[in-house]
Amino acid sequence: METKIPIYPETLFGYYLQLTTLGLGERVKPVSRILVIDSEDYVRLVDKAMNRIVRLSRVELGAQDSYTKICERLRGPRLYTAGKSDIKILESAGLLGQENRGWCRAAVTYVMKVKENRGPLGGRCSPLMLHRATVYGKTRGATPKDVDRIVASTIDSVGLALIGGLASFLGNVRIRDDFFEYFLVPDGSQESLENVGSVLEVFHGVTTGAGSLTSRVITLSSPIAGGLSMDSATLFSAILQASEAVESVGELMGLARGMLFERYILARSSAGSRPQVMWMSPLTISQIVEDINLKGTVDFFRSLYRLASEAPKVQGDLREIGNVIAECVNTSLLYFWTRQPEFLFICSRGLSILSDTAEKQGLTSIVGLASKALMSAKRVAI
Repeated sequence: METKIPIYPETLFGYYLQLTTLGLGERVKPVSRILVIDSEDYVRLVDKAMNRIVRLSRVELGAQDSYTKICERLRGPRLYTAGKSDIKILESAGLLGQENRGWCRAAVTYVMKVKENRGPLGGRCSPLMLHRATVYGKTRGATPKDVDRIVASTIDSVGLALIGGLASFLGNVRIRDDFFEYFLVPDGSQESLENVGSVLEVFHGVTTGAGSLTSRVITLSSPIAGGLSMDSATLFSAILQASEAVESVGELMGLARGMLFERYILARSSAGSRPQVMWMSPLTISQIVEDINLKGTVDFFRSLYRLASEAPKVQGDLREIGNVIAECVNTSLLYFWTRQPEFLFICSRGLSILSDTAEKQGLTSIVGLASKALMSAKRVAI
């Protein structure tokens, strides 16, 4: 039986979460406003999407295991209690009980109910707070009531966004008193929907067995105090994450050569009393990633990152380490954008001074990492 599921407007963040589910479920033709689909096909779609999420969670499920096991590794975004309250909305929709009241549990419950029902659940349902967060366009600055008037939403509309939110959520970062959530979503093109599973595996760290993108941003939080912006820390982390994945799995070079990373949008939401999408940008890293891997200079980025991870362990007065890392991250990004070698010279000078200072203080790990980064910087410029 054919059914129709409303898709959120493109000006709302929930739209991109729904697209993520469609891509993971191998529904790769661009869609807007209404998803028209056969009930059996819809069950297959959500099942395929959840199976990809199992891979993102790195949990191995046996034949008798429930999808709820993935919630041990993936939590999903936060649920909000302001306004209509996400928790009350999900309780009314039958997607949350009295225990495990989180985004992941609601998404898993939705998938299990769809499979039991052998099709979409139907029924009206308000979108969650994050679904209604405005992105760009006419609804910028709209109130929740304004959004409600333009959004047609069912339990299945919410369910699609729940699944996509669980997959696209990369983690959260706290910088001083600010709390941010990071997401990676497709831009809606067919190419973005076709490759969303592979790209999410890269930035969740599944490809290399490393941490997610946000774990790298957290590591760079100390240099942020030394003059590194959140945007630069995020871009640097994305380049390193993708470069190491391509280094590990050569077939992923096709993402860079095809300029496919640009088909994905990295978003940062401020998680206060209400979600606010603070920053969204295409992943403009393909050319840099290809260049780094062709030259074999991933170690330059890796060494700077390891320096950042060692910085908090340093005892005594070596305050300049955060400043040097911040300077090197900023200038290395400027180098790859402009190809002006002067930016690498600035970084190299700072690394040289840091190495000498650390050697005088007997900090062998810092000396080794600074020296390695310095040698790698020279190869980058060749």
